[in-house]
Amino acid sequence: IQSALADAENANKADLEQQLHLAIKAATDAGFESDESPKVQEIQKKLSTITSGASEHENAVFSHLLTFFSRYYDNGDFISKRRYKGNTYAIPYAGEEVMLYWANKDQYYIKSGENFANYSFKLADGRKVSFKLLAADTAKDNRKDNDLDRCFVLIEPHVRTKFDDEGEEYEQEYKPVEVIKTSSIVDGKSIDTEELIIHFEYKAMKKGTKQEILVQSAISKILSDNNVQQHWVDLAKRVPTEKNPMRTELERHLTT
Repeated sequence: IQSALADAENANKADLEQQLHLAIKAATDAGFESDESPKVQEIQKKLSTITSGASEHENAVFSHLLTFFSRYYDNGDFISKRRYKGNTYAIPYAGEEVMLYWANKDQYYIKSGENFANYSFKLADGRKVSFKLLAADTAKDNRKDNDLDRCFVLIEPHVRTKFDDEGEEYEQEYKPVEVIKTSSIVDGKSIDTEELIIHFEYKAMKKGTKQEILVQSAISKILSDNNVQQHWVDLAKRVPTEKNPMRTELERHLTT
């Protein structure tokens, strides 16, 4: 903010200094004392107020930012908060029907954490690993939960009842970690591929639950899976950083 205001201040100052130079020259050419010229005095006054005006503009910008975030930002989400005091409005009325609107009628709760998407990456051997969101339990009716935190969690093994294309009911088992094998024909040859699927869900948790702790718990469970330990060992390969020398390939993709 200070940099932007300084750029504007310097541009205005340079323009005024140019105007002052021309005004002094015009007064001198006309045989007047430049200090007595109304035009020169006016420009000098504007120059003297530029520096003090910059701090006022800076204060105004921060004031507007504070007002905006106090009205629309809460714990990582943008939401119109109720305000119980404000201006008084006069409604024009000429006998016709009058429709009253809430002040935030066209504003919506933007749940910034709900841009859900599956994520995949490939290991050095070309095999694919995918994080898939099995379920997303979100706040209903555009309301924000006050006593819950919604977090990404590794699913527990369970069975779900589903329906096929013909409406027939069947049960499908879901595991937190599973390997999907597929075959395809490439240039007349059968190619077998494997994909490691890791299932997460976005669910309501007790207030104060930390996503970082849930991620570490998920990493521990995934790396202890028998299939992962035997056939997907690259996930446990160290990819250290200065702050986290024990970081694994799996953690790198879960936290970046």
